[in-house]
Amino acid sequence: MKVTLNWIKEFLDLNDEILCPKEIAELLTMSGTEVKKIDDVKNKFKNIVVGQIISISSHPDADKLSVCSVESGRGVLNIVCGAKNFHLKDKVALALEGSKTAQGIVIKKSRLRGVVSEGMMCSEYELGLSDESEGIMILSQDSKVGEDFADAAGYNDVVFEIEVTPNRPDCLSISGIAREVSVLKNIAFKPSNYNTEGEINTGSQLIIDIDDYDLCPRYSAKIFSNINSPESPEWLKRRLIMCDYRPIDLIVDLTNYVMHELGQPLHAFDLDLLYSKKIIIRSARQGEKIKTIDGSIRELKPGMLVIADEKKPVAIAGIMGGKDTEINPATKNFLLESANFFGPSIMRTSKALGLRSEASNRFEKKIDPMLTIPAIKRFEDLLAAISKSNFQKGIYDNYRKTGRSKKISLRMDKVASILGKDLDKKESERILSGLGIEINSNAPDINVLEAITPSSRFEDLEREIDLIEEIARIHGFDNFKSLPPRGSMRKGGYTKSQKFTRDLRQSLANNGFYEVINYSFTGEEWIKKLKLDQEEIFKDSVKIMNPINEEFLYLRTTPLPLMIKNTVNNINRGIKDVSIFEITNVYLNQMDKNGLPSEKSVLGVMASGRV
Repeated sequence: MKVTLNWIKEFLDLNDEILCPKEIAELLTMSGTEVKKIDDVKNKFKNIVVGQIISISSHPDADKLSVCSVESGRGVLNIVCGAKNFHLKDKVALALEGSKTAQGIVIKKSRLRGVVSEGMMCSEYELGLSDESEGIMILSQDSKVGEDFADAAGYNDVVFEIEVTPNRPDCLSISGIAREVSVLKNIAFKPSNYNTEGEINTGSQLIIDIDDYDLCPRYSAKIFSNINSPESPEWLKRRLIMCDYRPIDLIVDLTNYVMHELGQPLHAFDLDLLYSKKIIIRSARQGEKIKTIDGSIRELKPGMLVIADEKKPVAIAGIMGGKDTEINPATKNFLLESANFFGPSIMRTSKALGLRSEASNRFEKKIDPMLTIPAIKRFEDLLAAISKSNFQKGIYDNYRKTGRSKKISLRMDKVASILGKDLDKKESERILSGLGIEINSNAPDINVLEAITPSSRFEDLEREIDLIEEIARIHGFDNFKSLPPRGSMRKGGYTKSQKFTRDLRQSLANNGFYEVINYSFTGEEWIKKLKLDQEEIFKDSVKIMNPINEEFLYLRTTPLPLMIKNTVNNINRGIKDVSIFEITNVYLNQMDKNGLPSEKSVLGVMASGRV
């Protein structure tokens, strides 16, 4: 995942503090969020400045070329250009001699059909900002001639490429990384707070029907009507491009923007293309198909979660929307979906269809259902500001509320015992509070912190030791001194059982037997070959719920089947004199006090040929 420094700064109360990219990368990496790469975007645009076209004339020897005089802020340059989309006084991205395009072409002073060209007016493609481009990039008239292009166009930024561990879906967003930076640097975090009082389920236009709350615990949505949808502003496109998203249109761009900022995937349906204003979240039916927005027709199977109207599926839940209800240039009314889906279900469907997306990547890691409403509000605020529109209040929300916070008591002496260092209680409070963990300041025991974990860390923070780990990683592992381990020393030795097993193994080996080690699993084929009471054996066998294959179907009740297999394999290879033994555990379908199959150690001996 890629995040930009300027975007992170929007969630921090910096005042006059300057963030050093290298320091931020080191702090994040040492606290468990690895920064794989730092990319200073401005370096990509060296020797590229804002230029202004002051004259245009036809090339004397080529009808398709123009000759322009361009003010660079360092003098007027003669530029030969093949594009046709510019006009007099336009401001452009001017590549000076010695600069390099995104394709690796070094700009040199050269002659084009007999006319000297002293640089190049760049397209978005040549700047690496688009996969294709029909003409040169026209800059805002507010740009200052001679100014570095990166500064004028807003590319004076640093991009971090981050590896997020599967247990931290809260970090799959700008706000999540910003919270980590805030507590690591001890800078105040500015969360997104929205007042939704009187907005939830106030209308009756939409019905949300969830068949299975285990697969979809929450589905929120908002209807936007009579949309004036202008082109996405440059700042929005710029941020998406730097984070590896391709700008498409304003509505889709905003769904990607909010997903990357807050970590909550969004999807927009053209409301006029839905069969009805009833949204059904259900399992796919046998034989159903859907054409997804990538143009492919997907065959659905029961168990795959879909979003449907009353007629057909319109999206594969949490993965990809349908082509039939896709946002298009004519869209005036749309339904914005902000939902929460069960991660393992999304992962299974994604794998079965061979289809992954930025949304499915987040849902697979079990994101916070409390994000759905703030994501809608953030989308609404951005759309209102860009389109200069006001929208009717009302958010539809179907949510089976479940407790997503845990109370954990943290003993300060336990912290010192585990970390080998007495940490100040206030420092521990600062770290935990900075991570969004609520601390009860009225706890009766001054040596115990009573913590309430946030919904965003529900899957991750479960026990006291988890909080100690949080304190350690934020305090900094390099801030702990290396101390020798402490503990009572005693002479080691074998137990009576271990001595017996050792002597038995040695005795068998001295008598010409070779030890074999087999898997603890077996299949029906080798059990049946014993010609014993099949019903009794299978009754005693523990069946594996998710076997790798048919040969690993049961936990074995005796070592003999696999030892027979060992012997047969040897005989088949011309080795007829076989003497083997195995000391192993076997398992019976008789549960012990812990609810686990009973287990005991046995000896198996097999001899064949000349004994």
